[in-house]
Amino acid sequence: MKTLRNISRMISAILCIMLICMILPADVCATSSAKSSAKTTAKSDTSFVHTKGRELVCDDGTVYTIKGISMGNDVWSSPTSAPVGDHDESSFRELSDMGFNCVRFYLNYSLFESDKAPYKYRKAGFDWLDRNISWAKKYHIRLILNMHYPQGGYQSQGGGDALWTDKSCQDRLTALWGKIADRYADEDTILGYGLVNEPIPVGKTSARDGLRVWQELAQRITDRIRKNDEHHIIFVEKVLGVKDPATRETDWSLSQEETFITIKDRNVVYEFHSYDPFRFTHQGFSWAGTENVHTSYPNNEAYFSDTQWITFSAADRADVKTNGRQRIESRRFTVTDAQVNAVGITLQASRIGKGSTVYADSMYIDEYDAGGKLIGSIYCDPSAFGYWSADGSGSGYDTDKDGIFSLCIRDTTSDANMSSIKLAYTKGHTYRVRGYIQTEKAAPEAVVTLRLDQYHAGRIIESSRDILLSSVQPALAVSKKTGCAVYCGEYGAGIHCFEDRGGEKWVSDMMDILTENGIGCNYHSYKDGSFGLYYDKDGKTIKNTVLERIFRSKYKAKSLKQKAKS
Repeated sequence: MKTLRNISRMISAILCIMLICMILPADVCATSSAKSSAKTTAKSDTSFVHTKGRELVCDDGTVYTIKGISMGNDVWSSPTSAPVGDHDESSFRELSDMGFNCVRFYLNYSLFESDKAPYKYRKAGFDWLDRNISWAKKYHIRLILNMHYPQGGYQSQGGGDALWTDKSCQDRLTALWGKIADRYADEDTILGYGLVNEPIPVGKTSARDGLRVWQELAQRITDRIRKNDEHHIIFVEKVLGVKDPATRETDWSLSQEETFITIKDRNVVYEFHSYDPFRFTHQGFSWAGTENVHTSYPNNEAYFSDTQWITFSAADRADVKTNGRQRIESRRFTVTDAQVNAVGITLQASRIGKGSTVYADSMYIDEYDAGGKLIGSIYCDPSAFGYWSADGSGSGYDTDKDGIFSLCIRDTTSDANMSSIKLAYTKGHTYRVRGYIQTEKAAPEAVVTLRLDQYHAGRIIESSRDILLSSVQPALAVSKKTGCAVYCGEYGAGIHCFEDRGGEKWVSDMMDILTENGIGCNYHSYKDGSFGLYYDKDGKTIKNTVLERIFRSKYKAKSLKQKAKS
């Protein structure tokens, strides 16, 4: 009986609860169950972006295109406390108003841990990151956390070898990414994680073995992230170059497609950067070796890829006993090898000896038509030459010699030269090279002259816009081959490009090409002394309003109210 009465009471209680739920609003009834499953509800209410084939899609299935810019966060100064002056909350509001939906957010490991106390993470670093996430969320902007400066050193300038040669650096980087992923696993304002910026790995057995070294580290970091975070996209960059373990020389000979590595993951995007033509986008910067470059876009310069050297024709040798500048002028050369489809100029400075120097300036290639009429003279900019020596001796670079922009070759003990491919060969035309050479303390047996070098180029691009298109085609090929999305993590034109040199046209063309090919992108950078939307000049912060107008036009900026509704 007692048992029956208890059952009767339980049934009555249940009926009462059901009656109350019928009378009260539904959200009140859901409160207790929501509390008991708060974590599940939080996950289901978020809106993550993930990969679907070669696209990025939101949880509701709509395609998401990255329309982004980067924030540098003073990473190059290795900050140990929250950086100030780069941006604040108003910066996110401004970017949202301009039409951006993403920020590639640069990180330096030193903000989160010290080399003296590894694995002891700084609360201030994560508080700063939390604050930026809240700002980004408020203005409907997603963040790509990019490890721009990892343990072991900044990669882009080739000085971060320790990341690849010191296992403890890889251990710490993996652990830091694990800490970040554990903390933000359910944060949908974060779009994903960029593991390492512009890696230049050192191989174990050879330079090309660097590809394997990077692939293994990227996979290891990804596996650690996936222990607690299945939501966020992993952004894996192609290598910038690979280094030989013995000489530590960087091998740049990989084709662009070969520079991509792949990992095993269901939510991965492969990343590349595009600044072609380098001499245009980076002109005027001493740190890039282009302080004397002044060029425009579009122009009539051709671009050559997959080149193979065939032969050369040389002018008479310079007299190494003569002091001062000597004028060197060749006869007109006829191309006879059927393989040749491109020509260039070369400064040869072989066996000049240690302690010796050769300079060359005012170099031109003259082109004549089949009738012998001069049809054009092409100036050969010293900043566009590459150095080579047979035994690795010596060095070659551009410099200022007595107020004249010049090439310089020093200390060679074997065959050595600096070359620049300049023209597509036209059948029946003839060519002459000319310029000035000056030698200092060159050995009597030295060979110093100007040459017309002849090449076969697998591809010649003579349209400026096609050069930009060619810079994204390797990534498109990788996307098609892997079935994965690709992304342009950096593109940009330096501040000097906007001094009536066509910077606005370059940015507009680049954005159009990326959009036409379904590639999301982040412009470098919001605030930067060389590339920024904001940059400092003469102690004042300047805004590039030309660049702002392009962004607003291309991204058709919505108001915050419109964004909130969408």
